[in-house]
Amino acid sequence: MLKQVNGRFIFIRNCLVIYVLVGFFASVIADSHKNFQLSSQSVNAGQFSRLISLTVAHQANENLYK
Repeated sequence: MLKQVNGRFIFIRNCLVIYVLVGFFASVIADSHKNFQLSSQSVNAGQFSRLISLTVAHQANENLYK
């Protein structure tokens, strides 16, 4: 028959596996973010973000005082 499995051991193992996976993916995301910040696209993205913010604020101002 089937032998009894210790539930606490499985829980701890699953927590450790999740901890390692989250750490790995956090490292990958941080590395890709750093590479993006160092690239020339970062400057363009910042300018685009400011342009969109100003456009939205201008449109909201116009719609408010119509």
